[in-house]
Amino acid sequence: MVIISLNDAQEILRATAAEYLQQRTPAVEDVPLVDALNRRVAHNYTCPIPLPPFNICSSGGYAISSETTKNASPDNPVVFSVKGAMGTGEDPIRLSSKPEGDIFPCIEISRGARFPESNEGSVFDACVKVDGKVSGVQKSESGQIIVTRPVIPNAYRRMAGDDLPEGQMLIEKGQYVRPRHILAMGSTGMATVQVICKLRAAVWSAGNDILNSRVSDGNGPFLTAILRESGVDTDFMGVLNDTTEGFKDALQAQMQSPAPYDFLVTNGAMSRRKDDVILPALAALGATMRFDGVALRPGYPVLFATVDTRAGILPIFGLTGISNGAAVAAKSLVTPFIRALRGQAVEQPELHRVTLPDHIHPTSLLSQPESDCFRYGLRKRTGRGEYTVELQEDASATRLAPLLHSNCWIHVPRGQSALNPGELYRCYPQSSVSPD
Repeated sequence: MVIISLNDAQEILRATAAEYLQQRTPAVEDVPLVDALNRRVAHNYTCPIPLPPFNICSSGGYAISSETTKNASPDNPVVFSVKGAMGTGEDPIRLSSKPEGDIFPCIEISRGARFPESNEGSVFDACVKVDGKVSGVQKSESGQIIVTRPVIPNAYRRMAGDDLPEGQMLIEKGQYVRPRHILAMGSTGMATVQVICKLRAAVWSAGNDILNSRVSDGNGPFLTAILRESGVDTDFMGVLNDTTEGFKDALQAQMQSPAPYDFLVTNGAMSRRKDDVILPALAALGATMRFDGVALRPGYPVLFATVDTRAGILPIFGLTGISNGAAVAAKSLVTPFIRALRGQAVEQPELHRVTLPDHIHPTSLLSQPESDCFRYGLRKRTGRGEYTVELQEDASATRLAPLLHSNCWIHVPRGQSALNPGELYRCYPQSSVSPD
C-alpha cells in the first residue's frame, strides 16, 4: 500500500472524472421553469424575443407626437385633447395624430402600456407627465394638456429590445439556474427548461456493531446529507455486515443495474487489519485501485477504486467509519470529484487569520507534518467587520462536539508541524451551500 499526498489524490480524482465523462454522456430532462432552480442547463438559452417585445411607456402620462411640439413655447403653447386611455397589456388604440383645428389628439397612457398607433399624420412617439414636477406641461381645468416647450422624441418611451434584445444570452450551458435566470426566462414566455440530470450516488454504512444495535449509525445519514446538500441525488442503502461477501454482493448488484449510480460511497470496514473486508471484495470484483491511502488527518484510511460496467467505469469511495475522518474525506476528496464530474473549477478557499481561544491547551496546536491536516474552525465577524477563524478545542477524529460547534475547516498544509495562531490559513466552509 502506497500512501499518496492529498494533491496527488485530487489529481487522480480529476483524471478519473475526465475518463468517466468520456464514457458516459450526461442525461438530460425537461423540467418546469419553476422547478429548474439550482439545476444545470443542458445548453445555451438566448432571449427568443426582444424585451420589451414592443415599444412601451416607461412612465405614465399622455402619449403625444413630439413632432407637434417642435415650436412650442410659453408664447406659442401646443394644446392636446385626451381622446382615450390605454392600460398595460391592452392592444394599442389607432387614431390620427392630425389636429382638429388647433388642438392635437393625445392618449392617457399607463406605465408599461403600448403607445397608440397613428393611422394618419406623425407617430405617437413620446410621453409627457403632468405631476407638477415637470416644467412646460400643464393640465387645464377643462382637462386639456398644454405643452409650452419642445418635447424630445421618444421621451419616456422604451423601445422594443431596449432591455434584452432578441438573441441575448440568458444562461450558458452548464450554469446553475438562479432566481434571476428564472425571472429573465419566464419573462420571455419559457415554461420548461432542459437541464442536466442530477448526479446519483448510493451510500452504505458497515458494521456488525451497528446491526447488533450496540452503536447508532450517524455516518450513513451524515454522508447522505452532505451529498444531497451538494446537489447529488443520493440514496442511503442501509448498513452492511462486516463480511467480504456482503460487500461484494452489494457492489455487484450496482454494477449490473440497468440504471447505475454515478458513484458509490461506503464507510466503515476499513480497519487495515486481517479482518478488513472491503479490499477483498473489490479484488473479487476485478476493481482497479486508483489509490489506497492518502496522507490526510483526520480521514485515514481511505481508498478510491473503479469497477467496469456496461455503462462505463463505476467509481467507489471507501471512507473510514470514524465520523470526523469521514467528514474530512468527504470534503477533501468526494466533493472535488463531484465538482470535476460537473466540469466545475476547483473550490477556492478563503484566507483567514486563525485565532486561539484562551482555554485551548498549546498541545492542541500540534499537527502531523507528513499529512495534510484539517482542523475545526469557527468563522466569525469581528467588531471591525473583518472575518477571523477561531480554532476549536479538540483535534480528535472521534469527538463530535468540536464539529458540531464549528462551521469551517482550517487546512494545515503538509510539512507544517503545528498551527500558528495569528497566521493566515486556507479555510473551507463545511457547508456546500454557497453563492455562485
